[in-house]
Amino acid sequence: NGGLTIMEEKIKAILARIEASNLEEQDKVQLYAVISESLKASIWPTLVSRMPKDKLEVLVKNPGKATVESYLELIEEATKDDKVLDDVNAVLNNLVNEIDTVLTEEKI
Repeated sequence: NGGLTIMEEKIKAILARIEASNLEEQDKVQLYAVISESLKASIWPTLVSRMPKDKLEVLVKNPGKATVESYLELIEEATKDDKVLDDVNAVLNNLVNEIDTVLTEEKI
């Protein structure tokens, strides 16, 4: 997916800006963590909305039975439709643009 490659380049550029900044190392680590959590938090609602409701409900009711494989299966089901990848890309693009704006405002 060409959009993913462009997105990877945008994210790498943001990380390079942070790395080259004058921020203290612990501040950089904290900023990386915030960005990572933001990326995950922004993608999950889109993926969950496309997951098979019956399988998702089983995991919600029985969280102890959740495995890496069961999560992967749900994600695979959710991403069968190319539209979800377009939606994820749009969400990521908006988030990356917001991060870029904040870094620019903060002179990073």
